Amino acid sequence: MPTKFSVRSILTSLLSTHGEARVSDSLERAALEAISRVADPILIIDISGKITYANESSIRTFGNVIGHNLKDFIDPQAMNEIVVGGAWQEWKGDVAVKRPDRSRFDGFLSTTPVLENGIVISIVAIIQDITKEKAARESLQQTEKMVTLGELVAGTSHELNNPLAIVTGYADLLLEENTLTQEQRSKIESIRKNALRASGVVHSLLAFARKRKPERVRTDVNVAVEAAVDLKDYDLQTSGIHLEKHLSPALPQVFADPNQVQQVLLNVINNAQDAVSGVTHPTIVVRTEVRGELVLITVEDNGTGITKSDLKKVFDPFFTTKSVGKGTGLGLSISYGIIREHNGDITIQSESGQGTQVFIELPIVNSKTEGAMRILVVDDETDVLSILRTGLSWQGVTVDSACTVSDAISLAGTITYDFVLTDLKMSGSGIDLYHQLCGINPAYRRRTVFLTGDSSNPASVQFLENEGLTHFSKPFDFDAMRRYLKDRSAYQKPDRIV
Repeated sequence: MPTKFSVRSILTSLLSTHGEARVSDSLERAALEAISRVADPILIIDISGKITYANESSIRTFGNVIGHNLKDFIDPQAMNEIVVGGAWQEWKGDVAVKRPDRSRFDGFLSTTPVLENGIVISIVAIIQDITKEKAARESLQQTEKMVTLGELVAGTSHELNNPLAIVTGYADLLLEENTLTQEQRSKIESIRKNALRASGVVHSLLAFARKRKPERVRTDVNVAVEAAVDLKDYDLQTSGIHLEKHLSPALPQVFADPNQVQQVLLNVINNAQDAVSGVTHPTIVVRTEVRGELVLITVEDNGTGITKSDLKKVFDPFFTTKSVGKGTGLGLSISYGIIREHNGDITIQSESGQGTQVFIELPIVNSKTEGAMRILVVDDETDVLSILRTGLSWQGVTVDSACTVSDAISLAGTITYDFVLTDLKMSGSGIDLYHQLCGINPAYRRRTVFLTGDSSNPASVQFLENEGLTHFSKPFDFDAMRRYLKDRSAYQKPDRIV
């Protein structure tokens, strides 16, 4: 069926319901031009399934498909629902869409039969690419599952730990008996060891699944690694995967959220587990070591590896090489965001068939930087400024002050401060100052600390949470403020300031 006849027939059929007798050439041209500009692929199909018209988006997505059959691009199950007994149905639903190069994407397909004198003459098919939307939906479902898991673990941990405490308690009492044979003692020690192991798994699950805000503290990376490995140990063993740990003793501490580091490691180990499934002697190796001013975590596997083209996209949101239903493509992108927020780096080396190495770098807390910082405090009350200057001037720290937003901006325009501590509510607004500071230097997004006498105000709380900012309440706890500034100053890398 010629393209022109298809479009004219469709327009005639659609307009006949409004009393139009014919379609003018100008209307047909306008309709064709409008259809060609639609962002989603639009196809016109004859009753045999042959594509007779494709708009520009269709050509960008599939190439020149005129003359091809719709069933070449849509999964057979959907086609069986669209065409029943040779009759085309009005249909809407999710489908797996195939491109000519055999790649696939998640689509939403709608088919509308067009009638002329009660007879189907053509079918209009519109295909929307919903890959990202579907991945986000699945990610939300996974998040809801994790929330449910957290609530379940929180509710049952007490019931699990109580009997485990009884088991370990009686085991301890029995081990104090002098009449035990060596065989009996060995069996009781095994009972106690495995009860403690079960208790440790419960505590690890509770710590991982509990809803909590990120909290960065001085962290032993080896502890975070052990916690992540403990969560995966049983699963890896039952899957026949050998896990090796080579953890450098006495690692320097990093300034990090241990639960977020644990989350990153779980994501990486999960990917490694998928990569080694099916290979001979599947092995995952986790190492920690010091590299200059960094702690380096390496997760290595002998799996299938990653192709050169895919390696460029592994950190892209929603990109995944896993089969449908096995991944959302968000694990590595989330991990990348977490590590970069920690002023660290995560990189991957891999070749197809040669295994994969994931390198995670976190900056060491460097005590040499203590006392070398410069702080700007901003408040419209001079007495408060005097107190802050006195309270924060320790170990050679330089404290500048400003009473107004304009004075603060003038200072920040010439001096790069390690921190800016500003009142939230003052003349000119601390929030306005924050936005202007970020305009001068985006590094101030993580270097601005708010001071407030009203930490319960909903609008203030929402702003602080949305921006991920720290605040201290008035009256001040100077010990807490000094500890925070000292840790953050040691954690931040000056070369990352822009």
